[in-house]
Amino acid sequence: MAILNKLTSAFPTAITYITVGTLITVWTSVWLAFNQPADKGNYFWPVGFLITGLSLLTIGLFLGRIGRSARKAEMAPPEVENASANAEQIAAARPVVVPNPGVMGNQVVPPVAAVPATPVQPAQNPVPPGLVTNPNPAPLRM
Repeated sequence: MAILNKLTSAFPTAITYITVGTLITVWTSVWLAFNQPADKGNYFWPVGFLITGLSLLTIGLFLGRIGRSARKAEMAPPEVENASANAEQIAAARPVVVPNPGVMGNQVVPPVAAVPATPVQPAQNPVPPGLVTNPNPAPLRM
């Protein structure tokens, strides 16, 4: 029944949203408590972070409830689970048939002996004929 037990990934996602939202909300609240901005124009970023953290926290809470509800909808009906379990038990009861590697169809194939590799001799002249090499190359100019 390994195929039918894959559940939704909403739970880890909800935990991530809740954790990140809570951390943003807490640290923004701490920053606002100890660093009061001088005028109202400087509240833009702290209040934006506070609303973002609360939004992520709310999304995480709702996503957890949605994932919990979706778990029942994703699982197969009981009759399918029972049929799948029966099929797996029947398959497990049958032995695995492994063919003899020396038999192919109804003909016996003789094994092939391994032939040792012959070593390759290196070339006598590493420079091809007609290729001129300069023993004193000029330095590169930058």
